[in-house]
Amino acid sequence: MTELNQVINADCLDVLPSFPDGSVNLIINDPPHYGVVKDKWDNQWKTKQAYLDWCEAWLKQCLRVLHPRGSIYIWGSIGEKSDSVIHLKLLMDSLGFHFKDWITWKKQRGMGNRRGWLYTREETLWYVKDKKDFIWNTDAQYSDEDRKSGNFGFANWKKGYRPKSDKYRLTNVWDDIPETTWNWQDIKVKHSTPKPVPALARIIAAHTATGETVLDCFLGSGSTAVAAQLTGRNFIGIEIDSEYCEIAQTRLLEEIKPVTKKRGKKLKKTSKTPQPGLFD
Repeated sequence: MTELNQVINADCLDVLPSFPDGSVNLIINDPPHYGVVKDKWDNQWKTKQAYLDWCEAWLKQCLRVLHPRGSIYIWGSIGEKSDSVIHLKLLMDSLGFHFKDWITWKKQRGMGNRRGWLYTREETLWYVKDKKDFIWNTDAQYSDEDRKSGNFGFANWKKGYRPKSDKYRLTNVWDDIPETTWNWQDIKVKHSTPKPVPALARIIAAHTATGETVLDCFLGSGSTAVAAQLTGRNFIGIEIDSEYCEIAQTRLLEEIKPVTKKRGKKLKKTSKTPQPGLFD
């Protein structure tokens, strides 16, 4: 039985085969993008085909362990340095996932030193297992920003039309979430490509209920785990790099008090009860 709310220091391909079919409600993966950054973990394949073969192996396992009504989000990039998101989409289409949307996260800062347009975006693909029956929490599709009179179209207001919510509906372009700030002297994140907790929490809120389980096969410095615990969900975080595992555990201990506690090198479950049928 896989224990919930712990950081697993292992290769995901060694761990995933032990998971029961349909056992996780949501998967959020930010895999290496193949040669985008200088870190060793992003440059371990000799060819792009070798990289895609590796992606196919863990994607097949993700399809198997995903709940029938579950969703999977895969972060990727598109631009001069990498077109991983295009190849990942074609691969997921071929494996039997059902495509729902392509979300662009517009960053506040860009990458310079390029002869071309400033690069200020990252992409995440949203797929489901069943295209007709999947979890979508409608309350999570609205922002915290109040609608202001006159901003929604004067003609509709004059006709007495009222939107379903007093908040703005979120789109598939996210320009309201800044990047995670960090530096290499700050052990809190210490990752070259961290994803902001608010973006991950947004995804989790849209596709899960309290006490359900979120899987991240490439946990990195632990942002998905932090977002899951902050929203009252369980997590399973797999990370092959032991240093990142330690950073993730430190973040959980510091940012989720008193939800988790440290026991050796693992974070043990201390509160939420998993949905019946998950890892029982």
